[in-house]
Amino acid sequence: MITNLLLLFFAVLILFRRRIFPWLLMYFVHRLTKKMAQQQKHSTQTPPTPKKKSTNDLGDYIDYEEID
Repeated sequence: MITNLLLLFFAVLILFRRRIFPWLLMYFVHRLTKKMAQQQKHSTQTPPTPKKKSTNDLGDYIDYEEID
């Protein structure tokens, strides 16, 4: 009884490794490339906004001399 279950487990494991795992891997790779392309398309559609220059006057620069 236990040997039959063990044999069935190994058969399912081999089937998964040879047939199902490559299909799942290709599915996830395809899905990832689709998302990356969509993200790249979305990021190129919106132009970057120009940065506004600050109009705040911070004051004069004071250069302190080194004291010996």
